[in-house]
Amino acid sequence: FPVTIHTEEERNRHKDKYAKNREKYLAQKRVYEETYKERRTIVTIMNKYGLSEDTAKKLYLDSMKTCDSCGDEWNPLLHNKRFSIDHCHNSGRVRGILCIPCNTSLGLLKESTSRMNKLIAYTEEVCNKFNKE
Repeated sequence: FPVTIHTEEERNRHKDKYAKNREKYLAQKRVYEETYKERRTIVTIMNKYGLSEDTAKKLYLDSMKTCDSCGDEWNPLLHNKRFSIDHCHNSGRVRGILCIPCNTSLGLLKESTSRMNKLIAYTEEVCNKFNKE
């Protein structure tokens, strides 16, 4: 892209025009963002994971359904974000769709099945112990 150099006078003229029409510009921005939100997200998924448009669109739509790990359904009233696209940090390959708690847990456990199994064993032991008392 060519770099455009604006004079001080041009910058001031633009600032004045924006200040006088601020609400109009903000309304236009909101309409634009709402109109192209889905498309921008799909393009971001395509670029981030190197996927085709069809695959990225399917992932985008799947990210508003259920978690591949726990099976929880996405609820826009409870979740302010879509579910996360889970991917291998070594290969970059997409593995599935995870809810925020599952994705966070997977990251905190460093994607280690050994850590996960130890945590499961600990949880079962502690829960059984306290449930008997």
